[in-house]
Amino acid sequence: MVNILHIASGPAHELMSDKYFTAALKEVGHLEIMENAAELPEEVITKKIRACEILITCWGANPVPDAIAENPGKLSYICHLTGEMGRYVTEKHFHPDISITNWGAHPSDAIAEHSIALLMAVLRNFPARIIGVRESGNHFSHEIPYNGFLNKLSVGIYGLGHIGKRCAEMLAPFSCQLYYFDPYVRQESSTVLKLNSLEELFAKCQAVIIHAGSTPETEKSITAEHLSMLPDGGIIINTARGEIIDQEALFAELKTGRLRAGLDVLVKDKLPDEAETKLYSNLLWTGHKNMDTFIRQEGLQDLHKICLDNLRNFLKGEELANVVTKEIYMRST
Repeated sequence: MVNILHIASGPAHELMSDKYFTAALKEVGHLEIMENAAELPEEVITKKIRACEILITCWGANPVPDAIAENPGKLSYICHLTGEMGRYVTEKHFHPDISITNWGAHPSDAIAEHSIALLMAVLRNFPARIIGVRESGNHFSHEIPYNGFLNKLSVGIYGLGHIGKRCAEMLAPFSCQLYYFDPYVRQESSTVLKLNSLEELFAKCQAVIIHAGSTPETEKSITAEHLSMLPDGGIIINTARGEIIDQEALFAELKTGRLRAGLDVLVKDKLPDEAETKLYSNLLWTGHKNMDTFIRQEGLQDLHKICLDNLRNFLKGEELANVVTKEIYMRST
């Protein structure tokens, strides 16, 4: 029977320890879940991994030791259950004898929907209106107008991977003017038009939605200069990673009231220390919680089924879904 291993730095994440998932894994092979591995010597972890054929990683996993890249032992498949692989698997682990997969497009609908919810809320000035209701009752409405409509709004999408594409598909029925910038995407589309630079994207659009991966290339790639190109009342939506924007420059714009923002992510997922930022009427901050829907449902989650299907295909020698190549990895968070 094939050996399946998961090594958690502390307690195993609830997605990994889920009773339905572990029961299904035990039907596939011999499952071992090691917890609190952060306390163990690296050589112990390395030896364990080399003795298994399949390693499952996910949020909370112990990072795979670099030594595995030099000598993987029996290991021939790393199945990453969730997103954000870079904390656990590095570019060194792309070895000709190791297949690597992740959850592919699984989170696309949820994150794209969250982006659009933020866009619509900020576009209609909901943050200001909510503050108004709390402070003044029902007599403020004429003082805080709705300030924009999706219809014919020029929207730019930075990053047209799985999530960016889904976001564009969801926005298309609203008759937005859709543009994107992604240097790694070549195809043209009748619904979303390619632009050749971030400068073009910000100069052309009233709202920009960020769906790029967080990499050294994209870190602080949105600068104060880009933000200055947005029109007064322009909107930034970010459900990707806070590090992609020059956050100091963004909050300088928000402080003046010139721009509006709907943010699910920030650098270190913390608001700047200034107490007043919590009261900005042009900022909606949702605290990086759009993924919670994946861990509060009864039974096997879709991401569990993706993993299980791949494990079965691997054992049968069939094609795997959502294979991560080194090129894909280098463009991902």
